[in-house]
Amino acid sequence: MPSLNTDRVALRRCFPPLFLGLVVACQWQATTQPPDLPDSGIEGVVLLGPTRPEIQGQTSSPVPFATSLVVQDRDRARDLATIQSGPDGTFRVLLPPETYWLIPLVPDPGRPPTASPQQVLVEPHRFTRVEIHYDTGLR
Repeated sequence: MPSLNTDRVALRRCFPPLFLGLVVACQWQATTQPPDLPDSGIEGVVLLGPTRPEIQGQTSSPVPFATSLVVQDRDRARDLATIQSGPDGTFRVLLPPETYWLIPLVPDPGRPPTASPQQVLVEPHRFTRVEIHYDTGLR
């Protein structure tokens, strides 16, 4: 029967190769993971207004609007993503640095509310803030 001392010696001989194998396995996994998501993109809010006709020079404040926006490449040749603003009108999309177009989708084409496309420059390590304004057509 082996003694406690011989067991410790055997464990000490086995531990360094086991530890090295674990380090190599962890390093291999770390280098084979997918690349990190970009730390840049576009964030903003979608607003709808006016919400009532203007009365004696008083205008109504715009309200948040939940809708869809299409992100297109700089040439407007490809749709890259479709994003949704939340009930509070806010949205955020991760994108690498580049120039993009945000295309507000119109709920009922040819009728209000309408909004114009916006060209947006995304810089490295930053989120570009934009406001999308949908016009209800009320005056």
